[in-house]
Amino acid sequence: MTVPEDTRRRTSRVESTVEFIQGMIAARHLEAGDQLPTIKELSEEAGLAQSTIREGMQKLAAVGRLRIEHGVGTFVAKPSLKGILQPLLDSDVSGLVENSDLFEVRRELAAITLKLAVERSAKEVGRLLRSTLDTLSRDARTLSSAELLELDSTFQDRLARLTSNALLRTLVLAMRNVGRRPGGEGAFEPDVVKYVTVLESVLEALGAGETQRAADTFATLIEALMPSEERRNLVVYCDALGTGSTGGSFFTLGQRISAILARTTGVYSTVQLTGGGLENVRLTEAAKIGLGIAQIDVAVDAFNGHGDFDKPHTNIRSIAPLGGLELHIFTLAAGPVTSLRDLNGKTVGLGAFGGASEKVASEVLQRFGYVESGAYIAKQAPFDEMITMLVDGELDLVFFLSSSRNSALIEFAIARELRFLSIDPPVLRELVKDHPYWQASRIEAFSYPHQDVPISTLRVPMTLITHSAVSEADVYSITRVLHAENVLLNPESAPGLDGLPQHPGAARYWRDRR
Repeated sequence: MTVPEDTRRRTSRVESTVEFIQGMIAARHLEAGDQLPTIKELSEEAGLAQSTIREGMQKLAAVGRLRIEHGVGTFVAKPSLKGILQPLLDSDVSGLVENSDLFEVRRELAAITLKLAVERSAKEVGRLLRSTLDTLSRDARTLSSAELLELDSTFQDRLARLTSNALLRTLVLAMRNVGRRPGGEGAFEPDVVKYVTVLESVLEALGAGETQRAADTFATLIEALMPSEERRNLVVYCDALGTGSTGGSFFTLGQRISAILARTTGVYSTVQLTGGGLENVRLTEAAKIGLGIAQIDVAVDAFNGHGDFDKPHTNIRSIAPLGGLELHIFTLAAGPVTSLRDLNGKTVGLGAFGGASEKVASEVLQRFGYVESGAYIAKQAPFDEMITMLVDGELDLVFFLSSSRNSALIEFAIARELRFLSIDPPVLRELVKDHPYWQASRIEAFSYPHQDVPISTLRVPMTLITHSAVSEADVYSITRVLHAENVLLNPESAPGLDGLPQHPGAARYWRDRR
């Protein structure tokens, strides 16, 4: 496939920007903690667009070379091994790496880790193996799949520490996020007996002084964490919680959910940044994430193959509603836009790629008679980038789906006075009529600094989704804990998920609650 010329030019510009920034850091002898010039200053110095400078900075920030503090500045950072390796390990390798190759690498990594740990701390390795076996012997009958995975993560972490090799430990920890799930229906039931047998065999081999046999045996431990069907056909699965961009409500809610699960259950999850609801349902369908946050209408459309989805996403399942998001439409108070009828020729931020803000914003703009490329210029970027673009004059207006009193938006509104725009009542009624899942809402007065009148807007309900193959026991535990923490709503009190099947684990929990 031929790469378009404009794509090659854009990639080349960004690479040149990265080289320019790194060269400037070296030439000025900047060290970790030193602040870089502003994007505007760097743009003028390099003769490049501010958006290109921003993209280059983000690329360096992704590997830990820079630290971006929105509203403050950009600083030199000391890159970490995790920062350098994690973007590669988090990437979508399906179609690029054979499953058999991935399995082979994981096995080899396990063998190397055990050999090096034994070489440097044989007694501690023996103690760790015996301690883990004692735990398994005591709890084997009641151990859930999530609890075994968590026990394995802790065990692998402690073993990697015994190698005293920072690079190897980083690889082991990062590879924990490249997990496995069955491709077909049914619960994930790891083989606890096999897990115990492997560890006992490793301990026996070490006792006989046969380190290589112990390492070869230890390399097979991964098989105990996969269903037999999957051992023949590995599926890449990132055990993560799909959220939206930094500063957005999805991301904030995702952090809260992940913290609750880590504190109260054996379910391990990391917060994975995505574009938002549209991308989350696609990642969930492909078993790239275990949990995702999405708008209810987006999830229902995805399951049925309607709207933005060209085929049914039949693997996604609902857990429960999560409440709703209000559509925030705002600009700088000193700017020229005072209503949604002032947008001819203006540049409008519609949200991140893969998010649902763009869909909702486009619908609103169409009702006011605007057609992209004819009346306004559309830009898509994560929330934090849109804020920077608004300040730099690259955007005239921002659309942002968020819970009321979004903390990141409050912080920004303290520094720069904002003007929030209402949707005219007749337009609001039309939108709600044509979109059954949307609701008329309002952002109460004084929700944000200088916002002294209520704002009429749309409310879009959310739901927590998962993959059909995630175990019933795990989803039951997730549902129980998040409902107790007032994160999830009872489906009976928040109807609207009729078009999306409920996961059996969630369904059993809600039945037990009756």
